[in-house]
Amino acid sequence: MLGDFSGSVQKIRPRAPVPWLAFFIPENFKGEHLMKNKLHSCIWTLAVFLVLLVPFSALAQQTSSAIRVSIFGPDANPIPNIEVVITDTRTGNVRTGQSNESGIVFVRGLPVGGPYVVETSSSLYADQQVTDISLALGDTYSMILQLQEQAIEEVIVTGSQLYATEVAVGPAAIFDLKTLQDSPNINRNIT
Repeated sequence: MLGDFSGSVQKIRPRAPVPWLAFFIPENFKGEHLMKNKLHSCIWTLAVFLVLLVPFSALAQQTSSAIRVSIFGPDANPIPNIEVVITDTRTGNVRTGQSNESGIVFVRGLPVGGPYVVETSSSLYADQQVTDISLALGDTYSMILQLQEQAIEEVIVTGSQLYATEVAVGPAAIFDLKTLQDSPNINRNIT
């Protein structure tokens, strides 16, 4: 009969269109215990996936610091191509850098502590030196230097020619009789 449902009802397991997708379809047909195991395995899979996404560099300890030097001229414009020398006075270790178009020098990887000395040198501007700089772990020490124009001293050199006479052209030697008689010789017969 068409409307008679008195028989046993069979549960039909839904089929997943893709085999790997079957993992995420709930299976109430095999019991609650299996459902809990799948839920736990989904959570563990997600946790492992998230841990693998964390970059390893974020887990590393930072053991250095940096110095950032901004260099400006007398008119407060940034100055490019200024050489900056950073010296660790404890070890004598020297790091150099050159300012970019924005007048900035950035030196990373410096050991923590100090004291450090920062020196600038240029042919157009007066050299400048900053001493007793101490660096903290993971921090960037920033400083602003305003260079002044270099004071140029004028040196005037004058000269004049002394009395000089050209005696002989090219290499030459002059010997007199006394020099010849006093010089050592072997088998010389001068008469």
